[in-house]
Parts: sequence; structure tokens; C-alpha cells
Amino acid sequence: PSSRNFDSGNSVTKPNKNMPEKLKDGRHSNNNARSKYRHNNYRSSSSTSSSSFSLTALTDGPVAYRNRGGYKAIKSSAADIVFQSKNSTQRAMRELAQRRYEAKQRKKALFLIISLLIIASTIHYVTNSNYNLGLVLQSKSTAGVISKFILNDQGSDNSGDGAQGIEMNQQEAGDEISVTSMGDNPGQNSEINNKDQQIQGNQLGEEDLQDNIDGENELPPQEEIIEEGKEFLQPYRYFADLTTPRRQSDSNFFFHIPRSGGQTIKDIVGKCLHQTLASEVGVREGHGQDETLQHVDFNGAKYVNVDTTSIEGLNRAATMGLASSGFSDMITSSYFAEVGMLFDLHHKGRAFVLLRDPMVRAVSMYYYKTQGEVPMIDPSVSLEDYAQGQGIENNWVTRFLTGRMEGELTKEDLEQAKEIISRKFLIGFLDDGEETVYRLMKYFDFSFSDDETKKMEEEDCIKDLLKDGTNANTVEYEMPKKGSQAAALIKWQTQFDIKLFTFAKEIF
Repeated sequence: PSSRNFDSGNSVTKPNKNMPEKLKDGRHSNNNARSKYRHNNYRSSSSTSSSSFSLTALTDGPVAYRNRGGYKAIKSSAADIVFQSKNSTQRAMRELAQRRYEAKQRKKALFLIISLLIIASTIHYVTNSNYNLGLVLQSKSTAGVISKFILNDQGSDNSGDGAQGIEMNQQEAGDEISVTSMGDNPGQNSEINNKDQQIQGNQLGEEDLQDNIDGENELPPQEEIIEEGKEFLQPYRYFADLTTPRRQSDSNFFFHIPRSGGQTIKDIVGKCLHQTLASEVGVREGHGQDETLQHVDFNGAKYVNVDTTSIEGLNRAATMGLASSGFSDMITSSYFAEVGMLFDLHHKGRAFVLLRDPMVRAVSMYYYKTQGEVPMIDPSVSLEDYAQGQGIENNWVTRFLTGRMEGELTKEDLEQAKEIISRKFLIGFLDDGEETVYRLMKYFDFSFSDDETKKMEEEDCIKDLLKDGTNANTVEYEMPKKGSQAAALIKWQTQFDIKLFTFAKEIF
């Protein structure tokens, strides 16, 4: 064997002492070429400066092949090392099979757990359904329902500075008014209930009984959390959000915008659907001096003896506990912020508003004030003069929603009005009456009579009122031509209401 030095660029073969002389010089050149190839091969596989195999050694010239049987591979001293045991493959296969078996067992266990959960949930649902059905059947077998109403006699210190007065056209009370008083005599109260004088309006049916049962499981009311940057919603926290579930103690509130079909809505609810209203009618014939809440029948409709269309009347209604008593099925007022004094955490208000094109509403208001039954403005005032500031209302809806009754409105006021009307109100439109009435009935939990004949009469009553309206102008008029001075002035006076109206149309 020969020894090699890999530290130099060339391999050096030291001749064996026993080697014949003719072989000592004859092997040097060929061995030098072979060792140079091996050295370069070693460097290419271990050097950090090159990652590719170099064949430079092969270009020095062909290596002579000796006829001595060719080159023999040098036997490595590590040939006896065992890199893999004989049983390693079998052991790996056994471990793989074990893992597959364990994964299969885990899937079976998971499927069994899910199946048990489904079965348990089904049993729980069926059991509760049968229990609730038993409660309903038990309620239906009850001889009667006795309603007990508690009046809140404690005074309320809430008072408002007031905003601008709303001038309304009120019908004269020519018909006889009958009064139903809720006194302290239990027998009298029972007799009144037996004579179909229910406070809630409609008699309790199967659906109402189920609603009462569900109401017993209501979660306690929670104070509304006002987000940062929306502190302007704080005064309206006792108006329920549109998306929150209805509670049995909620009160229905109609925000009446003048000359927008509000009187028609009130007649539909009071005369067609036979619901009890809280407006200004109940204080006629001296009932504004009553010390207790009463029901007043007038002209085919039922009212509570309060006036919710004035600040003074709202204070009186709050003192008498109108919302907590459950006397009214719908409270109507043109004072949105001030009517909040009627509600609290346990008796929230659910609001509805009927909108009309602001320019059309402004022109209707002009003719109502100048040519109505009782003119409020000198008829000689032209529409253009009216629009310049002699009686026109500047962005009425935006101001009454935000409480900005004075000063110039800003874009921020408009954004606040959009937030309030989209969050706190169910929206309706005068030019889409049928859809509006349908949504109103669903949101306020109103329904038609169970009797088919009465139901048809109620439907016809609604159709007639939507067609003809109530308290319409007695004179025909036309809108000012587009581009005229009057049209431009009216558009400027209602610019924020127009943007709010357009926004409401988009979310309707």
C-alpha cells in the first residue's frame, strides 16, 4: 500500500523498497494523475467555496490502463459497520399499523360523543315543547283573565324648555263622549273587564297567551351601552333599538310629523284596528283635569285622558305613569326628545315615523296655513315670501330629531339624525301606504280580528283611509316649477331634510 498526502496540490507515491526498479519509475506518472483526480474529487465534496462537482482533473489527459486486471476498489475499514438492523422494516410497519388503529378508534369515539350530544339535545327540546304546550292548554281552560293596573302616583320632576309649538288642525268634539273610569273598586274593575273594556286593546287570544308565557322568561332589561363618539344617543337610551327583541312592557310610540299623513295613521290604528290611543283627544270635555287615568270613547275610537301633543300634557302623563300603566296601545306626539320622559329602563318606547317628501310637505304646510279652515298666516303671503322665512319651517325633521332648534345646522347634525332614525325608528312612507301599514302592524304587534266578517271590515277601512286620507287640504294646488325662485328657496330651507329623506328611502 502507498501513503498519500492530501495537503499538497499533488499526490506523492512513495516507492516500496521491495518493488522492482522497472516499476518504481513507471507508476509515478499514472498514480500522480489518479491521486490528483481523487484529491480534486475530495475538495469538491467538502469545500465550502464550491457546491458543484469539478471535472478539471479529467482534462489533464487520459489515464493509462494497466493490463493488470484493472483498478481494484480499496476495501473500507468501516465495511463491517451495520447501518440498519434486520428487523427495522418490520418494526416500522408495526408502528404504522398501530398509529392507524389508534386514529380509527379516536374517530369512533368522537362520532359516539357527537351522537350522544344530538340525542340529548333532541330529548331536551321535545321535553320543553311538551311542557310549554301543557301551559298553553292550561291557560286556555282558565275561566277568565283579570287584569290589574297600577297607577304610578309619584310625580316626575322632568320638565322641558319646549321647542317650537306644533299647530295642528283638531276636529271639533261634536259627538257625545263616554268615559270609562278605572276606580279603586275591584268589583267595578272586574265588571269593566267583563264588558270588553280591556286596557291592552284586543282580547287575549292563543297567540297573546303564548306571548305572555314567553314574557315570563324574559331576561332582565339592560342599560344601553353608548359607543364612544355617539354620546348624542344618551337622551334616547329609553327608546328601544329597532333590532332588539320586543318586551311585553314596551310602549308603542308614533312620531307625528305634521302634514305627513299622521292623522290618517292614527285613524287606521284607532278606528280600523280598534287600538287605544294617547293623543290630544282624550282631554276633551274637561278630562284634562282628571286625577286618574281613564278611557274615553270618542267618534268610534278609544283614547286615554291625556294630552301627549304638548309639553305640559307630557309632564302630566309622565306623572300619572302612562307608559307603565299599559293603558294605551300607541302614544302619539310630535315631540321626540320630550316624550322620552314617559319611558324608563323597564318600559321602553318603540318608535315609528311616517315620512313625506320634504318639499311636498313644505308646500302642503303653506296651503294649510294660508287657506285652511282656520288660516294661520295672512293669505296674501305668497309661496315665495313664505319660503323666504315668513312662516316656513327650516329642516323640521332634522331639528326635532337632534334637538337643534336654533342656529345653523351642520353636516354633523345630519349624521346624528341619520343614526337616530336608522337605529331607533321603524320607517314608513306616505306614498307606500300598504307596505307601511303592514310593517307597522307587525312591529307594534297589532292584528286583525279573528272573525272573518270583522276582518274584512277592518281591511276595507284601511284601504279607504289610505285612498282618501284624513285632514287633507281643502284646496287643490300645484308644486312650484323646477328652477323657479320659490322652488329654489324651499329646497334650500329643507336641504338637510331632503338628504335625510333620501337616506331613509335607501334603508326602507
